[in-house]
Amino acid sequence: MARADNEASTSDCSEIHEIIYDLSPAELVPMCRAAMQTMGIFGGPNFSDFRYLVDYTEAMSKVAGYKPGQYDQIISEVAQIIKLRGQAKKPDRWPYTADIVFKTYSTSNTAITPTDFIGVLTGAGPLAQTVTDDGLIRLMLAYKHDRDKDGEQK
Repeated sequence: MARADNEASTSDCSEIHEIIYDLSPAELVPMCRAAMQTMGIFGGPNFSDFRYLVDYTEAMSKVAGYKPGQYDQIISEVAQIIKLRGQAKKPDRWPYTADIVFKTYSTSNTAITPTDFIGVLTGAGPLAQTVTDDGLIRLMLAYKHDRDKDGEQK
């Protein structure tokens, strides 16, 4: 039974391919489940919210050279970043966070990775949830600067 609306829940992810046609069900269902599990959301966001994460994952795979079998890894990483920022239950904020990660990654020539975001935000503890979008960009640039500086001294 095809769903006509984009507001259907991702509660079990099994029908996501009826809304998002770009990827096969074999690719989409694990991606959806990985994101929802990472963020601790079950029966949560709707397919239209999830759509942006799928688009982000496809874009990251093109820039980073990920293979289709690694889509769930990419989406898990951005879901972890969203969760660390305290935005798991705020799907209206997901595109902004995903966009920051993607643009930082691509404009740094892949020098600042999603794993770097996770490390920095994990290290920030509860303060990670208070960092603004601009603050996150500045924090990641400072992290890269410090890492590059440490590399020169060795």
